[in-house]
Amino acid sequence: PADREAIDVGPATIAALRSKLESCKTVLWNGPLGVFEIKPFDTGTNEAAKAVAALTKKKKLLSVAGGGDTVSALENAGVAQDFSYI
Repeated sequence: PADREAIDVGPATIAALRSKLESCKTVLWNGPLGVFEIKPFDTGTNEAAKAVAALTKKKKLLSVAGGGDTVSALENAGVAQDFSYI
């Protein structure tokens, strides 16, 4: 819905990010993609974080994340341990 996309990225953006990540070698992440503290507005951040984490685990991507909100967002997504550096 349009009101949701005002505080979170939508499905098309998530798909575009996943596609773009396939050709990346490094990701520098600073800041969540939406209001991850409030469900369901954590979906975009969670899905992007899971995509980065999966590529990192496959050794296809170096992932570096920083910042308090970023670390909290990655922990919320359950993937902080899968990033290369935090």
